[in-house]
Amino acid sequence: MVAGGGGGGGVAVAIGAAIPRHTESAAIAGEAPASVRSEKSEVQAPARAGVAAPAPVAAPTPVEAPTPAAPPAVTAPVRAPRIAPAAAKQAAPTVVFDPSLPDTLTRELIDPAIATTKPLTSECAHDIDDHGVVTVHVRVERSGRVSSVTIDSQHPELARCVAATVKQLTFTRTNNVSTFQRTFVL
Repeated sequence: MVAGGGGGGGVAVAIGAAIPRHTESAAIAGEAPASVRSEKSEVQAPARAGVAAPAPVAAPTPVEAPTPAAPPAVTAPVRAPRIAPAAAKQAAPTVVFDPSLPDTLTRELIDPAIATTKPLTSECAHDIDDHGVVTVHVRVERSGRVSSVTIDSQHPELARCVAATVKQLTFTRTNNVSTFQRTFVL
């Protein structure tokens, strides 16, 4: 606490408390403020006629904590250059219809490829000593690559083996994505 001037008419102000502008100017003009508010309480100052108010006390300057060491420099990721919309349209791959390719896979194109899996799937069934029915649902991209295989079976080990074998197949290229299902009885 800082007390103002020599006699009993001083105003107590908490250190660090803000002094309102109107109070400060009233003290400079020689008038006693009606009240000074702080965050915790209100202090009433006696209003005496003809008694000069004590000179305002400047609030102490706050002591700043030492600045922490600067963090290591972080470099921003390098952005790829923006492509103008016209250039972006030209750069995007376009799907070209090739009249020499079939629109989708047909039974005549699927069955020969599936027939190549028979020795491998039979070997799987023999190795794990399990027999049963496995139905595979296959999605083939335009490139002829198998993109997904889902299975329906009561024999999980046998189903995994059949799915892995079918996933390795490559089919004829087509103009559209193809899907089909086949059932293996092993």
